[in-house]
Amino acid sequence: MTTEWTQYKPTSFEYNGKWIKNWFSNMEPCLIKIDGESYKSVENYYQSMKSLDPEMRKQISDATPSASKQIAKKIQLRSDWGEVKYDVMKKALRAKWSKPDYKDALLSTGDDMIIEWNNWSDRTWGVDIRNDKGLNLLGQALMEIRNELKLAENG
Repeated sequence: MTTEWTQYKPTSFEYNGKWIKNWFSNMEPCLIKIDGESYKSVENYYQSMKSLDPEMRKQISDATPSASKQIAKKIQLRSDWGEVKYDVMKKALRAKWSKPDYKDALLSTGDDMIIEWNNWSDRTWGVDIRNDKGLNLLGQALMEIRNELKLAENG
């Protein structure tokens, strides 16, 4: 299914250096704990899960969020990565967005569309601002988690 993103596109974007700044960035340092292990950010967890090698996972999780992405670009992906990557992302996002301040920020979006607009050509997790094309899987995952949080609050 193709979504028409243009109707949601802001007239301007805030930048962090040369990159578009998104309030829900996976690169933001945010200590999360998953399965008894600590990770510096959602990005560190996600990138480390691309490998099944415990030493490689540790190297990736110990890096900065941006360095973790660069390291993971050079490794052999686990054979099931295509099947598990969305669930891996959602597990990391749940760990981050269950924290009170983050949870409140996510819930404060109400029913708004969440789109990971980007200028780094990510058409899988986001939507490219140059051509308004992308699957926006990160935005979809955040909206799913927002709905889970709403359901949990309303019993």
